[in-house]
Amino acid sequence: MRKNLLLLCLLVLSRILCAQDMHFSQVYFSPLSLSPVQTGNFNGDWRFSNNYRTQWRSVAIPYNTLSAGFEKQFYLHKEHFAGGLYILNDESGHVFLNVTKIYVSFAYHKAINYNNFHIGLQAGYVHKSYDKDKATMPSQFDMSTGYFNSSLDNGELNLNDKTGYPDVNLALGWSRRFSIVEPEIALSFFHLNFPKESFLTEDNRLPVRSVFSGRLLTHISDKWLLTPTIFAMGHRNAADIIAGTRLDYYFKPTPVFFKGVFGGFYYRITPENVDAMIIQGGLTFKNFEIGLSYDYNVSALKPATGNRGAFEIGFIFTGPSSMLNKYTIPCERM
Repeated sequence: MRKNLLLLCLLVLSRILCAQDMHFSQVYFSPLSLSPVQTGNFNGDWRFSNNYRTQWRSVAIPYNTLSAGFEKQFYLHKEHFAGGLYILNDESGHVFLNVTKIYVSFAYHKAINYNNFHIGLQAGYVHKSYDKDKATMPSQFDMSTGYFNSSLDNGELNLNDKTGYPDVNLALGWSRRFSIVEPEIALSFFHLNFPKESFLTEDNRLPVRSVFSGRLLTHISDKWLLTPTIFAMGHRNAADIIAGTRLDYYFKPTPVFFKGVFGGFYYRITPENVDAMIIQGGLTFKNFEIGLSYDYNVSALKPATGNRGAFEIGFIFTGPSSMLNKYTIPCERM
């Protein structure tokens, strides 16, 4: 009975035409969706990231999210800029609500007195669609049978199955190295243009989504790196927090290809309860790293889900840097 009730709730939620933005548990494996200031915020000439997430496979049609991003550094008069392209596709629910987002991303990075300041901007287009034939409305509930009947009139005269809108995001960030610790924070604002988002003719505006992201890279030694992380999001009446830590171990001396391993443990928290425990593990190599995570559901839905939540895989490949970081002073031999 509980499983059927959860399934019904998920099917109803899949029909809500204005919902929260999609996001990943491994937030730093999807840098361009985390914050525009992450564009070019790495050591290397370019970076490619790829993420896949699947959720609620145990109780309903799974919610699948796939993203890919590419960034490139460039310098003008010794000033550090970066540009990128980010694409995300999400499909959810029995009506196959499909969301595709395409953004171009720009960032400017400036070092002043050992402080690193960042500003990022994203602009793009969002397209949403669903299968109208699989949607059911309240007026299609057949009281004689106790089931929805799609052959009945849905009562919606101005309901479209597609919509789209331009979107603008902005962010500010700061970081600095203090001995063994390196704090990094960013404040991001998504949907600054208040885009119209509706499958109906009504003027429904998408509110600004505010995101605070921060982490503290703690260089315990040349082999150990501890990184406490927090990600807090507020959107309309919804809020979501991911907090936890990751521990990296690097093999020394560094092998030619395989560099180290890492593991992490996080909590996903909402205003109502603790939603999930997130377990992460992965490998680091010379130019890329791969991370796996699993959301272990501990919310009120756990009797129906059997504690099963979401599986996620993230992949980042970073091109080597062509910038010189060592300097030599020529001198005559004696």
